[in-house]
Amino acid sequence: MAEGIFRHLIINKGLDDEFEWDSAGVAGYHIGEKPDKRAISSAAKHDVELVSKGRQFRHADFDEFDVILAMDKSNYHHILALAGDNEKYRKKFI
Repeated sequence: MAEGIFRHLIINKGLDDEFEWDSAGVAGYHIGEKPDKRAISSAAKHDVELVSKGRQFRHADFDEFDVILAMDKSNYHHILALAGDNEKYRKKFI
């Protein structure tokens, strides 16, 4: 849902050419699946469209993206562990 809201705000401000974004989970439970119907319904009430499909965070994401946001402490610690001692990767977290 966070990706959908970010996408909605960026597009409405005409800044979609300035950003590249993606969303990924740390577990592989919902790879390739659409967002939960309840999330789609809730987002639609605010004119937010959820279009992405589930994917798992990959180590390559550290090189592909400039900033990595974790939505909770558990995800943060999981991704931080994947970064290991690589300070370049660790600095990408907000």
